[in-house]
Amino acid sequence: MTISWFQAALLGLFACLSSMPGLGGTSIGNYTLGRPLVSGLVSGLILGDVRLGIICGLRCNLFISLQ
Repeated sequence: MTISWFQAALLGLFACLSSMPGLGGTSIGNYTLGRPLVSGLVSGLILGDVRLGIICGLRCNLFISLQ
């Protein structure tokens, strides 16, 4: 899979918004954007494979809940 510059910029912007509360995390929902399932969904939308993004987010979410 090849990632374009635009996709990389969108992923970087999403990571910035979801991790820093002052840049939009609290207005959009910092606790929602930081969840693995939501992050996987948004990453899948940006990269063009929503199913794989949800699967990766679900696996990360299950791993976190089992600890």
